[in-house]
Amino acid sequence: MNSARLPRLALALACLLWLAAAPSRATLLDYCCACVPDLHDAHGGGSAELKETQAALFCAEAASGDEGGLEMRCDAQAGPTDLVCYPNTPGPSCRDELAGLGIICPTAGAPAAAPLGLLALAAALAGLGVALLARRVRRA
Repeated sequence: MNSARLPRLALALACLLWLAAAPSRATLLDYCCACVPDLHDAHGGGSAELKETQAALFCAEAASGDEGGLEMRCDAQAGPTDLVCYPNTPGPSCRDELAGLGIICPTAGAPAAAPLGLLALAAALAGLGVALLARRVRRA
């Protein structure tokens, strides 16, 4: 590899990292669904209305007619559960949309790095790769 190409490679990597770090909504499926515990009265009967705020066991987006997998996942949870789905609208994330309806989605169980931290890590690794490649080219 020619050492004159290294600045262009570094610039291309920087542009790629910049684009990858931009927040975006990956999909916009038809429904925002949440698996909520004990929506109905435990003794069979009662109303199927959400409480003022309801903690969900999990939240997910689903395509129209593809809620069966989420329904099975919800039924596999401990205790009586119900899957509730609402039409997905462009703009807010599914989590924010459900929060506006009084459903609180759980957060990730493991600590996650912020996008800026991931960008810094990726940039550091890319810089290390470019430096090692330049060193290899100089030795050859």
